[in-house]
Amino acid sequence: MSSSDRTAKIWKTDGTLVKTLISNEAVIGVDCRGEYIATGGKDNQVKLWHIDGTFIKDLKQHDSAIRDIAMSSDGLMVASASVDRTVKLWKRNQHLLKPLYEHKDTIWDIATSPDGKLFATVSEDNTLKLWHTDGKLWQTVEQPQSSFRAVIFSPDSRFMVTGSNNYTVQLWDVSNRDQSPVKLLRTFKGHQATVFALAIAPNSKIIATGGDDRTIKIWNLDGKLLHNIQAHKERIGGLAFSRDGQLLVSSSQDGTVKLWQADGKPVKTLTHSKAACWGVAFSPQGNFIASVCQDRNLKLWKLDGTLLKTIQTERENLTEITFSPDGQIIAIGSLDSQVELWSLEGKLLKSLPGNQGWVMALAFTADGKFLISGGDDRTVILWDIKKILHVNELEYACDWVRDYLRTNLEVEERDRPNGTLREHSLCP
Repeated sequence: MSSSDRTAKIWKTDGTLVKTLISNEAVIGVDCRGEYIATGGKDNQVKLWHIDGTFIKDLKQHDSAIRDIAMSSDGLMVASASVDRTVKLWKRNQHLLKPLYEHKDTIWDIATSPDGKLFATVSEDNTLKLWHTDGKLWQTVEQPQSSFRAVIFSPDSRFMVTGSNNYTVQLWDVSNRDQSPVKLLRTFKGHQATVFALAIAPNSKIIATGGDDRTIKIWNLDGKLLHNIQAHKERIGGLAFSRDGQLLVSSSQDGTVKLWQADGKPVKTLTHSKAACWGVAFSPQGNFIASVCQDRNLKLWKLDGTLLKTIQTERENLTEITFSPDGQIIAIGSLDSQVELWSLEGKLLKSLPGNQGWVMALAFTADGKFLISGGDDRTVILWDIKKILHVNELEYACDWVRDYLRTNLEVEERDRPNGTLREHSLCP
């Protein structure tokens, strides 16, 4: 139900009010199909909402008020009719990427289970969400008094570790996939500020944590603090263990990336950057380290700390980095909404422009088929890497614009699919 009071209301069939959707101007058109609601009105925008009333995004192309809205039965297409004398068709991209809209605030971290069955996301909305790798939500863990900031699965996929802004680290049992909610095993206390970074040794017996108190803490699974490292001068944003568990690497907003022995003894400082360093990772084969700072540079290092290669990107504010499971692709995220895929030789393979805000988290699924991203636009995106890397760009583009070319009044007849001059049409 829509109204000139700038609201649309969701009701049950028995007349119970479920949710009030608030817009900037009078809401005139509304339609609902499956999991989504679309509204339009005097603000000239189509607004998309989840069925529970969570706002997803604005679609801005009309020049005047929108008088009516209609959605296709599968919810993948929206038609909007406006006073500007146009009807516009909007189509959700379901071929190369799959957006998930369950979170209500910034997504801080993403982790995938090594057994390939689950991935986890944590958000400023005080929730941890566990998903099946096809994007189906399995369960939500709420933490009302604090917000999760980091998450990681153990190498054996039997447990999960989270870090929070209440200064705690929590260990969760995820070995029973029929159990809901997941079981909290224990809470580690010792940090004096928000925990942003986590790493688990390959033997699944040692946990490394770091964050705003600038220390790295090494724990066993019983919660015993084994080592306390005064590591950096600013927030620690990234941690990773080497494949053999003998080395630990950390990155910080103080502009340094540092290499440590597993017992906390310093090995070497890899870089001194004038910009904050967020992302760091060991290659899956364990033969080198990759790091990104907010200076456009992706750097590859040997395990002895020798610089192997510097790849200069066009992205000034790099935030995240992760390797594909086969170690052949490096994915990086940035504050300008971009995700990029790079080869080890320094070749840009693809740019993925689907996020609408800062990219704060990246993770490949265990089989390497999907890359998962998230950030401050509240959306989790599953990217189909195989299709993206092997897509026929002309064919894909034609599939994407075919409806537009067929229906837009400003397109000449010769440029329409199946037009009278088909041999000259943009897309056959």
